[in-house]
Amino acid sequence: MLSALDVRHMAAWRDERLKTVSSSTVNREWNFLSNASSIVVSEWKWLHENPVKFVKKTPSLKSRERRITEDETNRLLFALGDDYE
Repeated sequence: MLSALDVRHMAAWRDERLKTVSSSTVNREWNFLSNASSIVVSEWKWLHENPVKFVKKTPSLKSRERRITEDETNRLLFALGDDYE
């Protein structure tokens, strides 16, 4: 039942989910669950507090810094039928 949902359930969900997907995926899903839980608390009054709020999020992976090279750009343009060389 929704009324039985608490911090332990959210932490267990996070830990289990991390076994099959990346931390970035868990964080995106976490944001959805947090927002839904906030609505359940503030608008619908089905819970007294947001159980997601009290559980630590997973650290996000480092963002990518790689940029496409000029050679890769030329190869893509060639593959698309545009010969710029």
